[in-house]
Amino acid sequence: MAEEQIHTIVEHQITLLRDRETALLNEVESTKSQKEKELHLQKEELEFLLGGIRQAVSFGEAMVKEGSESEIVAGHQQVMSRLTTLTKERERVQVIPVVGADIVIEGGGICECCDQGAFCDDQRGSRLTSLSLRHL
Repeated sequence: MAEEQIHTIVEHQITLLRDRETALLNEVESTKSQKEKELHLQKEELEFLLGGIRQAVSFGEAMVKEGSESEIVAGHQQVMSRLTTLTKERERVQVIPVVGADIVIEGGGICECCDQGAFCDDQRGSRLTSLSLRHL
């Protein structure tokens, strides 16, 4: 009888752990997918801004090489205005650090206060509480 109870409790704990594993893996995949979308949008914004900067620089170089003094003075303000606008737009773009990522799991595991050893919300128990991606 005791062996059967132990087996039942262990099987229940294994089931709970597998369910938690699945939930955590789904959370990791969801976070990964979200970050990939954010990075793709960030890349598009930065490529657009880089194109604008290249055009402004190209225009400035052409103006200096081929323009008269009055054209250079007049064009200087246009180039500076465009570069200032691009700089402000760049500051608006949220840069997501991607040097490396740690997966941080907070909490300890199976609850110590429950007879079944289940994950619970009781503050006395040690349990797996959350999963997050932290970029370094």
